[in-house]
Amino acid sequence: MKLNSKNFLPLFITQCLNAFNDNAFKNSLILLITYESLSGLGFSSKEIISLASFLFTLPYLLFSSFAGNLSDKSSKDVLARRIKLIEIFIMAISIYAIPQRSIPLFLLLLFFMGMQSAFFSPVKLAMLPELVPSKSLMRANGFFSMGTFFSILFGTAVGGVLVKAFSQNSIYIGLTLTTFSILGYLSSLKIPNLKPQNENLGSEIFFIHNLKRAFGNEAIKHCILFSAWLWFIGMYYMSTLPLIIKNYFFMDESVSTIFMAMFSVGVAIGSLLSSKISKKYSIKNCIFIGLVGMFTFHCIGISFIKEPIIKLSSYGGISELFQNFNAIALLISISLLSVFGGIFVVPQQTLIQMTADPKECARMIAALNIFQAITLLASSLLLFILFRAGYKTHFHFYVLALLYLIVILLIYPRLKHFTHESEKIST
Repeated sequence: MKLNSKNFLPLFITQCLNAFNDNAFKNSLILLITYESLSGLGFSSKEIISLASFLFTLPYLLFSSFAGNLSDKSSKDVLARRIKLIEIFIMAISIYAIPQRSIPLFLLLLFFMGMQSAFFSPVKLAMLPELVPSKSLMRANGFFSMGTFFSILFGTAVGGVLVKAFSQNSIYIGLTLTTFSILGYLSSLKIPNLKPQNENLGSEIFFIHNLKRAFGNEAIKHCILFSAWLWFIGMYYMSTLPLIIKNYFFMDESVSTIFMAMFSVGVAIGSLLSSKISKKYSIKNCIFIGLVGMFTFHCIGISFIKEPIIKLSSYGGISELFQNFNAIALLISISLLSVFGGIFVVPQQTLIQMTADPKECARMIAALNIFQAITLLASSLLLFILFRAGYKTHFHFYVLALLYLIVILLIYPRLKHFTHESEKIST
């Protein structure tokens, strides 16, 4: 498989632009809320950040089952184009909403962006096996994940740049995001025409039914359960790192952007490495190596988060980052942790695509999204509860370390479920 394949490239570009816009928009709002200390609806800025993450994730739980059902019985290329048009509409509203600094409007737009992403996710991932030969699917997923996380990187960085450059003229933030959503629609026009896989499929909107069908297959069930952990901790890091940078290292949004961007870079690199590691050590060992590596560098990172003795009245920038040993050490730890995250998650996504019947592949992806949404909501809920209880941000990282240990103990005896299915994958 070549990256410039006429089958693969349009979908790859469309997905990259989708990931870019999601994260540029979300990070712009998070940074505005954090650094302008915006509050509303009776919540502090920290609580609004956790609420924003909750509302962005909730549509995956509410709509993924219907989205997977619709994708399996529809032409996926046509559906992708319609979803991209909806994204343009949402981003056009942000041109008005962002300058208003309206917390209710921010939260509403985040919910709608989450909804369009919930519909696009089963379309893009179920489309991939139809566009790429089976023998190239693992490598294609590696490239796909790499592109996605580099787009998250770029979107995260651009979100920070836009806030830094246009906080006083923030109409340009919305205009920039709308422009990229238009580019995403134009790239979707080049996706090859695809036939519906199951035109006579009835309607199904309840996520419980979707999960029950997916969990009937042991390999798919365990891929869904295992891969959700990356999204749980990813949500937690993305929500807490800006607070760690601001309140523990006294650095501004440009430094927060670097941390969040490097998390995406690491997952992108790990996504590419996963193909080679799984080929050499097997799928199940690749998964376990990834998980243990994540835990190791999380624990190393904790040791560099120190409560400040003196609170500074101003925030430093990138130059101060490179003068602070603890901040640099934490950045390296988070980056290496995320590399192992990519190694951990990509083989599981590929297993789902190859194990699922083509007539229900989108619904299996939807089940993956539903369970990821449940874990993301659980992550947001834990974040909210700990903040509401008055615990400081660094305490959250100790809680995560304990959860890592529990996940390792749960996963290890269940790795056997991947032995048979992994033999079907060729890189």
